[in-house]
Amino acid sequence: MNIGITGESGEQLAVKHLQSEGYKITVRNYQSRFGEIDIICENDEYIVFAEVKTRASDALVSGRFAVTAAKQRRIIKTAMLYLQQNQSPLQPRFDVIEVSGKEGLNHIENAFDIGAFHGYI
Repeated sequence: MNIGITGESGEQLAVKHLQSEGYKITVRNYQSRFGEIDIICENDEYIVFAEVKTRASDALVSGRFAVTAAKQRRIIKTAMLYLQQNQSPLQPRFDVIEVSGKEGLNHIENAFDIGAFHGYI
């Protein structure tokens, strides 16, 4: 049994990473009736909706594979609701941040987009 990094500490690492890359954290754990977005942040060009997936160092599957099509749809719906309530001139982007005790942090920019779900949301 591997006791390692927790979801909360993984999110904290993701926040520190994003801040070091120049992003301003706007909201953490934004919730709507559709679901939750772990981190909403922005830079000069993008408003980023980031899903953080934390895995133990002995996990067999990478965190990105846990962001299924159904999960992506929920994140997109939640982001659309957020943008209705908080208008932004910035381009939306959906990122996945993998945090693992073994591999560290992997920030996947533009991991998915709304185009794949056009007509299904």
